Amino acid sequence: MGVGKKGDHKVVVASTGSMHWQHRKLAAEDVARDFSLTAQTFADTFVQYVAAPHGSENPVVIGRRHREACALVWASIEATLRASALTEDEHVKIVPMVRERLIPYWRKYGQDDGAFIERVRERAVDYLRYQEPLSQLKTATGMIRELMASLDPEGANMLPVKTLTAIVAHRMLSDLRRLNELKSGHSIE
Repeated sequence: MGVGKKGDHKVVVASTGSMHWQHRKLAAEDVARDFSLTAQTFADTFVQYVAAPHGSENPVVIGRRHREACALVWASIEATLRASALTEDEHVKIVPMVRERLIPYWRKYGQDDGAFIERVRERAVDYLRYQEPLSQLKTATGMIRELMASLDPEGANMLPVKTLTAIVAHRMLSDLRRLNELKSGHSIE
């Protein structure tokens, strides 16, 4: 075919028989490691913000703020992983790996206390009641409300609820987008 006149067009025929979409394989450990690195940074900032001591506050009160902030962060991670395109098998592999990578981080707030870690896990279940798989904003809103109800009045009053909600929702959406993009071209083993 040469250059055609007005109304002529080139017809291209392609065979899809030889074109196979192949997913690249990623190790679940690598996905969990990479996800945990950014989650730790976010968690550290969030916990420090929520649990910031003002003056000479009671260490029990600060400890409770640490626990609640860690529980909310874990719940938001769990909700994001559940809402992602990960298969059930991939989810079952990755979630415990991410949790195990975050436990040493949480221990710095609980004086290496096993009870602290267990309480974080228990409280995370309470935060997950607010999970809305199709709306990270609704999920974050419910979780932040639970956080405010769980904190001491002084701690709750010092926190900007709308800003915290936006921060958590943004983090969840960013992680969800990143996980789904990763999942679109890979299988996780």
